[in-house]
Amino acid sequence: MISAILLAAGTSSRIGKPKQLLPLGDSTIIERVIESLREAKLVEIIVVLGHASEEIASKIKEDEYVKVVVNPDYEEGMASSIRCGMRHASAHLDGYLIVLGDKPLIDTDTVNQVIDKFYNCKKKIVVPTYKGQRGHPIVLSPIYKEELTALTGDVGARELLAVHADEVLEFPVDTDAVLVDVDTLDDYNQLIRKLDFSDGE
Repeated sequence: MISAILLAAGTSSRIGKPKQLLPLGDSTIIERVIESLREAKLVEIIVVLGHASEEIASKIKEDEYVKVVVNPDYEEGMASSIRCGMRHASAHLDGYLIVLGDKPLIDTDTVNQVIDKFYNCKKKIVVPTYKGQRGHPIVLSPIYKEELTALTGDVGARELLAVHADEVLEFPVDTDAVLVDVDTLDDYNQLIRKLDFSDGE
């Protein structure tokens, strides 16, 4: 069983409004990410909110698979949101899928590739790459639970990957969706153009 921890607690300071709610067609960034996760090989999706949590939560349909939790310490950085998500995740998991809430091009197939690779290799951490660059989502074994909960700041799991480099499996995927994120309005505008182009093919 794999639990997804979807990190969507940030302040979107470079955009000036919650990027999770930026529109994409008839949906939003956060809804699009959740929809891709819903169809994946996951036992649950823990959506970790922080800044503007009530506004964002109003767009999320909770059910037996999707649980919204609020990280009261979100200003401390991404590590605090990972801790928050893990506290609310089920016990006896095979792994944690760490997903960033600003990667709306991630599709179900890519998520399942990462999960399948994790189950079919001997490594404890699986990271997708595109043209040599590491991306998201990543899967980590629960043997790292204590170390993950000890992380601080805004580095996410990057520090843990460096410490356990011998246990990291990188595998190439054929889509840059694992890299594309939305940190600025320019990123968002590029994303819209990319989606318009794809939809027109």
